[in-house]
Amino acid sequence: MLSEGPLSPSSRGVERILAAAARANRVVAVANNHWYRIDVQTAVAIYPGGELDRIAAIRGGAFQRKRPSEGWRSRRREAGGGAFLDRAMPLLNLALWLSDYPDPVRVTAHYGSREGRQLD
Repeated sequence: MLSEGPLSPSSRGVERILAAAARANRVVAVANNHWYRIDVQTAVAIYPGGELDRIAAIRGGAFQRKRPSEGWRSRRREAGGGAFLDRAMPLLNLALWLSDYPDPVRVTAHYGSREGRQLD
């Protein structure tokens, strides 16, 4: 079964999906579409060849020119985990994958608007 990520906004939901897949003798995969971008594929091709040194830090971001006023992303009940699950999780997944899932030394995050408003 191929699923868009995240599988669920809760660990309990993920457990239920994995249990259902096991009962049906199926495998669950998350469509991590960032893994297949041309810039990412180029970095993956270069990194193991020694052209780059070890990864010391990764910084990611997602920018949107205009906040949509309608649609499922603006409705908390349908948006699930909100901005973190929708925007940050795919970037975090990409960073961890590219760096071979290291133990983090430091993690920071910031979320806000261009106008300085805190968004929910």
